[in-house]
Amino acid sequence: MEEAEVLSIIKEVYEKYKVILDPHSAIGFGVLRKIELDGNNVVLATAHPCKFPDAITKSINIKSNLPNELRYVLDEKENYDIISNNLNKVKEYIKNKI
Repeated sequence: MEEAEVLSIIKEVYEKYKVILDPHSAIGFGVLRKIELDGNNVVLATAHPCKFPDAITKSINIKSNLPNELRYVLDEKENYDIISNNLNKVKEYIKNKI
């Protein structure tokens, strides 16, 4: 997905829903639209928009600041899990986390 398309999605979602997507989440949202799944669908946000201030400023002309209650994450070690490309494994992983 090209940068212009990502910025366009951020702008479109903000104008329609008043939600600011980070670029990675915008890509997920854009892909969901392209594959046209029936029923209700969920796009999980992957980052806070303030991690990408240039993209947010370019797309909707807003300077996104990290909320005070999240500032501690700047000093935290990044944690992540690798999940196999298997829908049932992803579902199981999410169920176990909630």
